[in-house]
Amino acid sequence: YTWALCEWYLENFDRTEKLFDQALRMTNVGEKGSDARSMILQSLARFYFEARADYIMAQHSICLALKETVTPGRYPQMWALWAEISDAQGNGHLARSCRDQLAKDIGTIGTESSDMSSSSLPMMTAPAMRNMLRKAPWFYKLAGITEGENRWRDTISLPLGEKKKDANSEEIEAH
Repeated sequence: YTWALCEWYLENFDRTEKLFDQALRMTNVGEKGSDARSMILQSLARFYFEARADYIMAQHSICLALKETVTPGRYPQMWALWAEISDAQGNGHLARSCRDQLAKDIGTIGTESSDMSSSSLPMMTAPAMRNMLRKAPWFYKLAGITEGENRWRDTISLPLGEKKKDANSEEIEAH
């Protein structure tokens, strides 16, 4: 994973993609590897979005990252990235929904929401996320996934592309 980030910084994008794939293959299955897979998939989504401008793969990767995260409310940067990806795809409705969830997760009210208020949306919980992403309910029981793991990945800095940080990214970093 770290090697992939280094190659990304060096703009060796083909090598970066292969190394992210290799990192995913090396993670543990089940609960033990869930946190690492989520971090790698989130980084891969950012890579596809910024370096490759492949919005379909970026959205797929961020959805997988959210699925791997047992407590998605702890990771508002995923919602912010999904909102950016949705904006780039021209899907304003999904982008607003992601920003509303982001606002809910960081405890603020979204200012860009027009037809939906973040206060009217329920907090996205892990069971709701699994249902939303259409993952079979027995998967988590078989995989032995539970809440409460220490989240070491929040300290990793990803290379930023030419895109500027938006207000949501600055709010996330402040928290």
